[in-house]
Amino acid sequence: MNDIRIMTTEEKAQQSEKARVPQPDKQLPPRVEQLMLENVNGYFMLQWKATNIGYYDWIGLYEDDNAKDSDYIGGLNWQWARNGTSYHTWTKSNNGYHARYLVWDSKANTYVSIERSKTWGKTEKQFILWTSNVILTDNVEHSWVEAINPYDAFRCFSPFEPNRQRLLLSTPVDKNSQKRADYCRTSGWLYKDTAGLNLYAIEGYCHQAANRFLLFLGPRNGKYISINDLQPNNRPGGYWLTSSLCGTYGSMSNFDNWWEEYFIPAWNKFPSPQGAYDAFDSDSSLSGRILALYHRAVKDNMSNIDLIIENNKILYEGILNDIQIEEFQPKHREILHKRDELFLQAGFEEGSNTPPRLSENDVRHIFGRVNELAREFQTTLKETIGGASYRLITNNDETIYEAVEIDLAIKIYNK
Repeated sequence: MNDIRIMTTEEKAQQSEKARVPQPDKQLPPRVEQLMLENVNGYFMLQWKATNIGYYDWIGLYEDDNAKDSDYIGGLNWQWARNGTSYHTWTKSNNGYHARYLVWDSKANTYVSIERSKTWGKTEKQFILWTSNVILTDNVEHSWVEAINPYDAFRCFSPFEPNRQRLLLSTPVDKNSQKRADYCRTSGWLYKDTAGLNLYAIEGYCHQAANRFLLFLGPRNGKYISINDLQPNNRPGGYWLTSSLCGTYGSMSNFDNWWEEYFIPAWNKFPSPQGAYDAFDSDSSLSGRILALYHRAVKDNMSNIDLIIENNKILYEGILNDIQIEEFQPKHREILHKRDELFLQAGFEEGSNTPPRLSENDVRHIFGRVNELAREFQTTLKETIGGASYRLITNNDETIYEAVEIDLAIKIYNK
């Protein structure tokens, strides 16, 4: 093959068509069954197989694992998904490239990737963090961690349908990271993939479980990684709310047991070349400081509410001033206390992984009230600190989130 190809009339028309935005909202997500790169005569061939293909779905070629979705390689290096199952690009095969399948996200008003291929020439293992608003309501966005290279060697509690919306983080890991994470799923009474956070909306959410699994990446260059370390516009929708209700790593009631019974044994059995698991003592990042807070809370027998208050104080430093934080803390504490009283009255015992048997009406009442408290938290916070500061915390997200998906709570607690 020659190094130079001549763009056909059809290909020129395709380039022009892609510039037309906005595109229509999608009714059903596509199912991407295969996405890969091949070397054909020295140039990359995009290969894909998908069903439920949207008219404006497309496949692009990328040079960097951490490139934004908008940073695809231009020219004849992408193709509409509807136009077949393969496309011969103009880019010579070289290590480091990968392909992505993209759809139009009407909420974000941009194209977003929902699947990516293995990186060409890369043999190191990787973890990736996805988020997806799987229920298309005002519930917080669902997030999960999975492994690539090898693909799906590890995946925590996640949707089985490929309705992903945003890739939040892609990072290389050592050869034992997936083994450590897998060891620490814990055998919960219903789901095993929650890293010990077995009581949904009580001990934590998917965000807190993802943060626990990200601990198994280890201290990279002396720092741990969590969702806290991502830019606010790259965090899951509602993450700031779940952190305000359950902290970064979930409830104090089981953190210490999970750390001692699962985390440390996993680290000892599958060590990391990155260093010791207790390196958080010298970690000045948000994740390291909050991890140190959790261990100090265990040592000092701190209450779960006090832990969450301190967690948010660290998280909001640099965004809110001390006066704003102190002004809102009494209301924050009051809402957390009312929520915990609801759970205690319903028969949930602190530290127990087995919930009481509840009727559907009881579940609706209890967690409906939790949603009311969450709405009160959000509106009161905005009134207390002012709209400008509130938008800094939420990255201009004005959504009043539901803290609990009631149908999921019924599925879990109506037994």
